[in-house]
Amino acid sequence: MYRFSALINKEWLEAIRDKRALFLTCFMGLMGPGLFILIFTLLQNEISSNENTSVNIINLHYPALENHLTQQGFEHDSDAPISIEFPTDMTSALSQAKKITVVIKGNLANQNNQSAAANIERSLARYSQQISTTRLIARGINPTIIHPFDIQVENSANPASSGAIIVESMLHLFIMVIFIGGMSYVIDSSAGERERHSLELLLMQPISTTEVILAKAAMAWLLSMTTFMIAFLGVLVVFRLYPANEFGLSVEMSTFDALVIIFAFLPLSLLAVLLEYLLAFQSKSYKEAQSYMNFVVFIPMGLSMWLQFSSADHAIIAWLPLVGQQHILDATFKDQPADWFSYGGVFILTCVIDVLLIMSLAKRLRNEKTILGL
Repeated sequence: MYRFSALINKEWLEAIRDKRALFLTCFMGLMGPGLFILIFTLLQNEISSNENTSVNIINLHYPALENHLTQQGFEHDSDAPISIEFPTDMTSALSQAKKITVVIKGNLANQNNQSAAANIERSLARYSQQISTTRLIARGINPTIIHPFDIQVENSANPASSGAIIVESMLHLFIMVIFIGGMSYVIDSSAGERERHSLELLLMQPISTTEVILAKAAMAWLLSMTTFMIAFLGVLVVFRLYPANEFGLSVEMSTFDALVIIFAFLPLSLLAVLLEYLLAFQSKSYKEAQSYMNFVVFIPMGLSMWLQFSSADHAIIAWLPLVGQQHILDATFKDQPADWFSYGGVFILTCVIDVLLIMSLAKRLRNEKTILGL
């Protein structure tokens, strides 16, 4: 026990001295909340910009349509990038029930102009429908004859799941932070120590390779979970403090639900650092280990994205590491009933894989090729 405590103390001192690893931990943790703040800011700016749209209205001398455009948030401005040109004989054409050609001009390569033009087109289409309805009523025809279907959409989603579409993207962020959070320390404490010949000196001490792996994995796991906690709690704070309700989003999570997610990601975070150690000890040099780490990050993220957009939904698949954590996260944010049997299966299976990886790494450290990088 004393030897293992000494190993933990040694790894702790090396971790806090590694400024790059600490910076990466804080940066990756704060990147998620900062990203959602940026998204909400852009959405808020877009909503505010669409409240009053400046449009150059040409040849419009029809008070009813002018009032309609004003109510829809369009203001006349001769210098506006978007213009609406009406025909000069619009009033007489309307009285004779003739078709009127309205031209919307502007540089539609610009995203803002394209959005404004689409809003103008929808507004004019609504007013055109009002005129058609009025004409039918004036001729004694029921206007519903041209609209046989009355389509009504009822959203049965509860307020907690209304922001699920955006929230689902957080899974990729959480996967990225648990893999990158301890990556710098993993490379330095494996391939880095081997190049500095300190790993060989460490293994010459009267300690087992299992204790060495446990000490290193514990410190890397601590950095990985710290990054995850910063990102996870930061995102929850952003959703609570930022006016997300203005965009139709609402994320409410109890303390128990948050603890369930954190508890589910504990073995997954350990699995991430163990896989990184496996590749780091497999590499021949420090730079080669850095190259291998790209696969550790992007392969799980690609698998997660494929599972999110695919139709694969089997009970056994839900028990797999990473897939099970994705289901837990989705179910919690969508306020779905918890499947505790599946949750327990995911946790146990991930822990079993962690134990097997620890045993494999301990055996690998007893090989001279791994120690000397041959």
